[in-house]
Formats: sequence, C-alpha cells, structure tokens
Amino acid sequence: MANRVINNYYGEIIISDKFKISKTTTKEEFISFFGEKNVSIRDMNNGYIHYFIRNINIQNSNFSFNLVFNQEHLSSITFNFDTLPTDNWDNWSEEKELKRLEKYNNWLNHQIGSKRDYQWGNIGAYFDRKGGWTSMVLRYL
Repeated sequence: MANRVINNYYGEIIISDKFKISKTTTKEEFISFFGEKNVSIRDMNNGYIHYFIRNINIQNSNFSFNLVFNQEHLSSITFNFDTLPTDNWDNWSEEKELKRLEKYNNWLNHQIGSKRDYQWGNIGAYFDRKGGWTSMVLRYL
C-alpha cells in the first residue's frame, strides 16, 4: 500500500490495497467489506443515512469513519484517528480539541499539501465548538 491514505486526485480514502472509499462507493460495498456486524447505521429519516465504522487500523493509526449517504449517493465522509477510549466529557477541553485540530491539519498537509478544494469536492479539518469535537470532512460535489 502507498504511504498515503488520501488520494486527492480522485477524492479517495485508501483503506487497504483491496478497498478505497470514493464518491462511487455504495452502501452495500461498504457493509460487504467491513461486515454488517461492524457497521452502525443511523437513518435520519430525511433522506440522509449515516454508516459508522470504528477502529480501522490504517498505517498504525486507528481511524473512525462516518459515511453520509443522501439517498443512494455518498455525499460526505467525516473521519478522525487516534481518539482514545478514555476521551469523554469528563476530560474534554477546548485546548485539547484545538491541539487535535492542529494535528489533523498537519496530517492533511502531509497527505495532500495545503490545497483543500478540488473538482470532486473538498476536504478539511474542523473544530465544532457547539458540538465539542474535531474531525476531518471530505465532501463530494
């Protein structure tokens, strides 16, 4: 496997040599690769359905992914890595989340450089003050 997790030319997340998540990935392909018992599904009852998978080891980091489908089309992927099982509201701090934001931005810079907008969509790292979490988001047009 190449040393990159993100293919910015095609807007892909490279899970392994055998599986990549891209704009054309279907719900069925995602579930088939990871196994039905490992994927959590949340239907928002508005056309959007979220598919969650956690603790996917890629290049010695544990990633979590949330694929958001609008009808049958993948619209975005929210993901993060190396969050700890001990991360909870009792030990949450904005300072810790801002450090995570810096870590994710540095990781993206290493993966794809500083460009964040592409023909297929965009990618970035974000801190949501209201929600209290930090993640990366890949959005398809």
